[in-house]
Amino acid sequence: MGWRVEDPGFAVVFDRAIPPFVEAELADAVDGMLAGMGRSRSGIDRFCCHPGGVKVIDAIESSLELPVGTLDLERDVLNDCGNMSAPTVLFVLERLIARGLPETVLMTAFGPGFTCAGMLLECP
Repeated sequence: MGWRVEDPGFAVVFDRAIPPFVEAELADAVDGMLAGMGRSRSGIDRFCCHPGGVKVIDAIESSLELPVGTLDLERDVLNDCGNMSAPTVLFVLERLIARGLPETVLMTAFGPGFTCAGMLLECP
C-alpha cells in the first residue's frame, strides 16, 4: 500500500495481499486495541470501518466474524465516493450518525505501512 504521484495529484497503490492480510490479522489487532480499553468485541454494537475496497470489506466482516452485509454503510460509501484513504471512515461515520449512532461503536481505519488505528465512540 502506498502512493504514486500523478497529474493532477496522488493515486493510491494497493497490493492484492491486503485483503488476506486483513482477514488474518485484523481480529487480533482489534482485540488488542479493545483490551487496552478494558473492552471486548462482544461489547461493540457497531464497527465503523474504513472501506478500503470491496474485498477489504469482505475480509473485515470475515475476520471480525460479522454477518455478511453488516458493513452496509461502508459498501455504500465505497460505491458512492470511492476509497479516499483512511479519512473515508469519516464519511461512513456521517452516515452512521444520520441512521442513528449505536451506543458503542469502534471506528477503525487503515493506513500505509499497513497500519490500523481505532477509536471507541460511546453515546450516553
